[in-house]
Amino acid sequence: MKLSGMTLLYRDIRGSNEKMPISDALRRLSGVGFEYADLNLVMICNRVLGLHGDDWKVEAEKIALAAEETGIKIAQCHLPFKGKKVKCHTPEDLEFYYEMFYRAIDVAAFVGVPWAVIHPNTLKGKNLSDDECARINHEENDRYIEYALNKNINIAYENMTLGNCAGYCTYVDQLVHLIDSYSDDRIGACLDTGHANMVYDDQYEAVLKLGHRLHCTHINDNLGKDDLHLPPFSGTVKWETVMKALRDINYSGVLNLEIGLNNEAPDNLKDAGAKYALETLRSLTTL
Repeated sequence: MKLSGMTLLYRDIRGSNEKMPISDALRRLSGVGFEYADLNLVMICNRVLGLHGDDWKVEAEKIALAAEETGIKIAQCHLPFKGKKVKCHTPEDLEFYYEMFYRAIDVAAFVGVPWAVIHPNTLKGKNLSDDECARINHEENDRYIEYALNKNINIAYENMTLGNCAGYCTYVDQLVHLIDSYSDDRIGACLDTGHANMVYDDQYEAVLKLGHRLHCTHINDNLGKDDLHLPPFSGTVKWETVMKALRDINYSGVLNLEIGLNNEAPDNLKDAGAKYALETLRSLTTL
């Protein structure tokens, strides 16, 4: 299987609110041995990464050049979502968030990303039927999805965390329900193994249910309670059955790391952390 690292591995700069440019992150990923990458575009909403201004194409060109010069292939990206690390406190923040969601799609299209991952609205605590949850997700996301599809970017909805209570798309049956409501092969799934580990003791059957819909992954581990984003083999994910399921459905996408190993690491340790993370992926392929 193809091994990928999210630019998150090099995003954060210890002691600073600034973020490493994605072009530099791609060069670092390539330098430690990754042949595929995932662009983490979430922080574009916080006016970092150099992609939020009118001159965003300058930075996008640097990203495309880094990919071309290193030969690293950008297999997927993560579009923005509202969360603790994205500022959406005021109406102005929210307006900028929506603008940057379109911008992230523009960046992905500029550099030729084939699949973009988005979070569904889980509507936790709303006590709604799956059909009603799907309708609301269509109302909220279809404008972005249509915009992306028109730019030849496919969309992968991600399975979500359990947290304090279950929400829509916490369970794979609901994720399938949402994806199938589009009746469009360009709408698929992203399996987050850490999220799934908070829901399923064994993910084998869940992955089988995703089947042909699965096009992207967020590979990470945890202890079953909190979304820790640990490297594989650092938690309780049953990796043997995850890998068997991926083979049984003939999964052809990347194994893409989404881990926080390097978030607080000083720069002189980031390459060692990324190399270790890559070796955990290689070990997965031997199971």
